[in-house]
Amino acid sequence: MEEVLIIGGIGVAGLLILAPVVGLLNPQVGKAMTDSGRNLAKTGIKFGIDASEKIQRSIAEAGQSWEDLVAEAKSEKELDKNSNNSPQTVEITNS
Repeated sequence: MEEVLIIGGIGVAGLLILAPVVGLLNPQVGKAMTDSGRNLAKTGIKFGIDASEKIQRSIAEAGQSWEDLVAEAKSEKELDKNSNNSPQTVEITNS
């Protein structure tokens, strides 16, 4: 995934750099290349923003799950501690 973003970024950068050079030879083609490069760059930025938001949500959910798990473990540990400390009296009768 990272490789695609890097290669795509290099391609967009190349297009944006090459467009003015082509624009000197043919202004219409140069403008079209510049516009295409800008649109590709904006699309890439939008994709990056979406991916970043999804990653942040996933990290937040994982953190919440971890906190829940720790709270459950502490609760169970406390229950075990309380149940082991209070001895119970068992009465055995022969009938």
